[in-house]
Amino acid sequence: MQEMNDVEKALSVRERVTRAVHFLAIEKEDVRSRLASAFDQFVPLMEHGFPTDLQDQARRIMDASTKYEASDLDAGQKIAKDIWSLFMSVNRIVEDDLEDKAL
Repeated sequence: MQEMNDVEKALSVRERVTRAVHFLAIEKEDVRSRLASAFDQFVPLMEHGFPTDLQDQARRIMDASTKYEASDLDAGQKIAKDIWSLFMSVNRIVEDDLEDKAL
C-alpha cells in the first residue's frame, strides 16, 4: 500500500479537525465540555495520519487531551489555540494544493 502524501493526509484529517473547532467555537456547553468534545474528534486519529510538518503539533494536542484537568483554564486556552492553529495549517495545505491545481 502506497503511503499518502501530505495533501492526502490533510484531506483525511480535515473533517475531524474542523469538527473539533466547531465544538470549541459553536457549541452552547461550558468551555470545559466544549474542549472535551473537541478532544473526542482526535480519538480516531493517529499522529502519522497528519501531514509531516503537523505531526508534532497533533501529538501535543493528543497528549494534552489525556493530561488536561478541567480546572486548568490556562491550559485549556492553550490547547484550544493549538487546535485552531492546527485547523488553519491543515486548511492551508489543502487550499495551496487547490491553487496549484488551478494554475
